Amino acid sequence: MELAQLEARRPLGPSETLGLSLRNAGPTKVWFLAIGAAAICEEYAYRGVLFLLVEQSLPPTLAGLASALLFGLAHFGQGWRGAILSTLFGLGLQLIVALSGGLFLAILAHLLYNFGVVWLGRRLTRANRGNAVRKLHAADEISNRK
Repeated sequence: MELAQLEARRPLGPSETLGLSLRNAGPTKVWFLAIGAAAICEEYAYRGVLFLLVEQSLPPTLAGLASALLFGLAHFGQGWRGAILSTLFGLGLQLIVALSGGLFLAILAHLLYNFGVVWLGRRLTRANRGNAVRKLHAADEISNRK
C-alpha cells in the first residue's frame, strides 16, 4: 500500500504528462492531433522515404508517380473516388516537394487540406442534421393535421 501512495505522489515525467493530457483531451483536440500527425507522417513516408527509395531505381518523374499511386492506394478505404483523388493530391504534393526542394510546404499543404476537410465535414454534418430535424418536424406537422 505504501508503494502505491509513493507512486501517486511522484511528480510526472514529460512523457507521462503528455499521455495524461491526451486522456483528458476532448474529441476535437484528439482529431486535430490525429490529422496533424497523419499529414506529417504521410509526407515523410510517401514524399520523403518512399520517393527517395524508388528514385534509386527509376527516374524522378516515375518515382513521384509511383509514390502518388501508392499514396492513393493507401487511401482506398475511402473508395475508388477517394483513392483517385488522393493519387491526384499526392501528385500535387510531390510537385510542391520538387519545386520547393523540401517537405515543409507539402506538410503545410497537407495539414491545411486535412483541417479543411474536417471543418467542412463538420459543417455539412451539422447542416444535414438540421435538415433531418426539419424534415421530422414537417412530417410531425403533416401527421398531426390528419
